Amino acid sequence: MWAIVIVALNALTGPHIRVVTKPAEVQHVFASEEACQSVLKADIPSKLKDETRKAYEDGYRRYFCVRVRDADSLSPGK
Repeated sequence: MWAIVIVALNALTGPHIRVVTKPAEVQHVFASEEACQSVLKADIPSKLKDETRKAYEDGYRRYFCVRVRDADSLSPGK
């Protein structure tokens, strides 16, 4: 399984990383990296608003697809 994460680095407080869980209309867990990347490129930038969009455009906020560790053991039949 794959998920989209947000990464931001602040000079005084350090890194801030979290998994994308909103907006609700964007899928959050993917079977392959390719599926994750396609949603990341197509949906995420268009869903950003105001300050968040500006931070993304200026490079202060990045989105990446990351594999979910040990998620394979959650699949049926394992």
